[in-house]
Amino acid sequence: MARLLAVFSFSGVLVATACPQPAVADPYNCSCVTYARSKTGLLGGPPTAAGYTETAMNERGYVRVSPRPGTIMVWDRNRKGAGAAGHMAIVTGAAYNGQTRKWTIDVRHVNWNGNCGEHPLRFTGASGMADWGNLDGVNFYFRR
Repeated sequence: MARLLAVFSFSGVLVATACPQPAVADPYNCSCVTYARSKTGLLGGPPTAAGYTETAMNERGYVRVSPRPGTIMVWDRNRKGAGAAGHMAIVTGAAYNGQTRKWTIDVRHVNWNGNCGEHPLRFTGASGMADWGNLDGVNFYFRR
């Protein structure tokens, strides 16, 4: 959608100049780490998600727990669809199906596959990118 920028006259003819709407600034700079910090109060630490090891999280007052809403989900580098920098998200829902032995995990995050805007995503046992029946390569942290 265009917005009116200016109206002026050339030889008695009114001319309106329009420009596209400005892009919405990404308050997280397309960084899953900045997003997770802003949503949870996680202070400081490594610049990439892969640096948030269990030791690093413990030093910041977080403990490793099973998946549940409100936890920070941290992907290890190159695991379950994350790249070399790893990934972070906030869990909004989690359920384990004992029959299929698969997890369904709902998250909100930024910068998954280059999508910089904040968005929800569901990871299920049927995900083509990873085996969500186990949680190898991902960890969940909650503030003590």
